[in-house]
Amino acid sequence: MKRMGKLCRLTALPLLASLAFALSLTPALAARVAVTVEKLVLGEDFIVEPTLVDLPEGQTAADVITTLLSSKFPGVEAYSSSGTGEYFYMSGIYDPSRGELLSAFSEGELSGWMVAVNNEFLGTSAGVHAMRDGDVMRWQYTKRLGADLGEDPNNLGFSTKADKDLLIWRVAEINAAGNKSAYGASYSAAMSALGDLDSTQVSVDSALKGLSESSPGPGADGGEKNSGGGCDTGAFGLAAAAVLAAVSRKHRD
Repeated sequence: MKRMGKLCRLTALPLLASLAFALSLTPALAARVAVTVEKLVLGEDFIVEPTLVDLPEGQTAADVITTLLSSKFPGVEAYSSSGTGEYFYMSGIYDPSRGELLSAFSEGELSGWMVAVNNEFLGTSAGVHAMRDGDVMRWQYTKRLGADLGEDPNNLGFSTKADKDLLIWRVAEINAAGNKSAYGASYSAAMSALGDLDSTQVSVDSALKGLSESSPGPGADGGEKNSGGGCDTGAFGLAAAAVLAAVSRKHRD
């Protein structure tokens, strides 16, 4: 038994050393944001469903979307843009259902891409808008210079459509966890509310409540518990968890 305990400790030590090394090398992450790419005005839903993105320091809205699209659609022209900084302009985003870019003027002379952060359309270029922890960024295709997306007629920035940001964030968390099937009909209802351009605030809030009420319990993601036998890794598991927590704090600080 003593020999087995010593073997367990020797096996666990390299893991802890690797985790500590990862902590020393991993760059600090400043924020976590949720992102969507939507084409609801075309009677379709998402090019990019709600997705959580961890950001290094100093990332702009343009940095986030171009990096995300390049990662999601490797091997194709994931987007087209012009300019940098205050002159950045997103002219096209790859649409898998078309097999090509969905671009400005593809659906008429008033069509193109607009971006809202925290339910307000940006009044500056995405190339200079700094993203912050907890932001929800939605790239949305318009056919009428934003009027069909609910942009207020006085150009004050905010959208008159239902505020979907909290629901987008929750769905993004579920997507990141990879356990959306555990939410069953509640997840489907949430995606339906997000995919409806004219969803009411009541329906959006109801969908969010449904996800909360159907939240799966521990182990619902299909993970298996330690059934015993072999090494008792409790102490080393706690130590590893502590290192991982430190990595997480470093990411978020």
